[in-house]
Amino acid sequence: MWSDHGWHLGDMGIWGKATNYEIATRVPLIIWTPDMAKETRGKSTDALVELVDMYPTLCDLADISKPNTLEGQSFAPLLSNPDQEWKTAVFSQFPTPALREWAANPLSKGMRETSFGPLIEEVEGRIKKQQGEKWDRDLFENRLMGYSMRTKNYRFIVWKDYTDATAEPIFVELYDHNKDPLETVNITKDNPQLVAELMQQFNKGWKGNRAEISQTGA
Repeated sequence: MWSDHGWHLGDMGIWGKATNYEIATRVPLIIWTPDMAKETRGKSTDALVELVDMYPTLCDLADISKPNTLEGQSFAPLLSNPDQEWKTAVFSQFPTPALREWAANPLSKGMRETSFGPLIEEVEGRIKKQQGEKWDRDLFENRLMGYSMRTKNYRFIVWKDYTDATAEPIFVELYDHNKDPLETVNITKDNPQLVAELMQQFNKGWKGNRAEISQTGA
């Protein structure tokens, strides 16, 4: 049993599901199989898994072959050993919601003429002030993507131009889940070394953060 997304109910000033924050990307997951060992039934795990892992996991449980193009990784080994070391990070991405209407389409003239118009201008004003000389309407409305990496202790969000793989981040967010599980304080400025370390991990992508499975654990 699982769901496809969480939902902001005014949290962070957002009403909706389409963000890279914990509240929108963390979902319930309960799994049971007929041959699950009694010792692990009902146990929880702190292992990081992703929704893209569901298909390969179900394939393994049903003894169905998997195509080699999958980005997900079967977490079937966790069912027999939920405490084993697993993925070092999981990922999500979604374009900036600040200057977007539903379905991530660039804001239309018609949208600006609705009751949302004043709010759009207010948000734009804050972003322009924050970004200064970096402000670029085409970038922010059409090419800015948020990439989120969740590790055991942190959520790390990198905002950059998705059309340029070599582009430097426009903005970075870092939240310490040990001290701030609701992700209310961006600690990027006070932790440059940690940001650099997480950026290295982030640049490894999903392939570089997969679980290493031993021959006996597969």
